[in-house]
Amino acid sequence: MASINDLATAAIASSSGPEPQAGTSPAPAAAAARGAFIVLEGLDRSGKTTQVKLLEQRFVEEGSKVKVMRFPDRSTPIGQMIDSYLKSDVEMDDHVIHLLFSANRWEAETNPIPPRSWNNHSLRSLLPLRH
Repeated sequence: MASINDLATAAIASSSGPEPQAGTSPAPAAAAARGAFIVLEGLDRSGKTTQVKLLEQRFVEEGSKVKVMRFPDRSTPIGQMIDSYLKSDVEMDDHVIHLLFSANRWEAETNPIPPRSWNNHSLRSLLPLRH
């Protein structure tokens, strides 16, 4: 299993683009640089937020742009319903909570998966969906 440091190193290396060959001009910056899309999934209180913060810090130190999103996003109405479920305040059918998790990601962003052409790294922290 790769460490967070290994993951960050690989993402930074892949976003810097290939080195130009001798006698050739470097690729345009927009074509050479592209960000990594990284998703950390794990149980509640398993350290996802800590690992995302470490990755974010590493990318910033390397001069990369980073967009971090954590799910569930408890600041939205759907996120508040999920939060109540996770705190055992309410009971829900497994299918319902699954749909709420999905809706929570969609309400946070109209384009939840960034195009590979973006030059910033995108980090997501998710709770796994139950089956």
